[in-house]
Amino acid sequence: MTSSPIRLAINGASGRMGQALLSLLRADGRFEPAYAVVSPGSPHDGRTAWPGHALRYAHDWSQAPALDVVVDFSGPAGLAATLDHCLAHGVPLVTGTTGLDAALQARLEAAGARIALLRAARVAALVEQRDFVTPDDVKRLVIPTLRHRLVLSPELEMEGLDNADVLQQILAQVQAPRL
Repeated sequence: MTSSPIRLAINGASGRMGQALLSLLRADGRFEPAYAVVSPGSPHDGRTAWPGHALRYAHDWSQAPALDVVVDFSGPAGLAATLDHCLAHGVPLVTGTTGLDAALQARLEAAGARIALLRAARVAALVEQRDFVTPDDVKRLVIPTLRHRLVLSPELEMEGLDNADVLQQILAQVQAPRL
């Protein structure tokens, strides 16, 4: 039994990580690069994104086809537009974008309750060109990743605590491993 390839879009497709991802996808028939987004005003806009393939770079999501997943390695503004698209169409999102402000962090946290969303410590390390994850990478992503998965006891709620407070308390008790 054969299955259809996973239809994937890449935001930040002309950047270092986007190009690396496109290169990997060329050799993997399980995936079909279906849409490639670049920043508005990019010199790549409208050009062929994948030689020998009809895929062209686009500067927005207005012409995006049906997708199975979006991978974002853009900047905060690009991620905001990508998140809007994913929420509007119920498309899962994988992001390695860093440098997010509190408002975009909060939007991502809320989005995790509506769509599949992956922000992983290994992705953060990869984006920062490290082949290792630090305790700070993990701590930075614990609350956005787990906040919506907790159900607090009535006692904690009566104390005025929310999920983020409980996770912060747990993180404060965990010591970083020593080598």
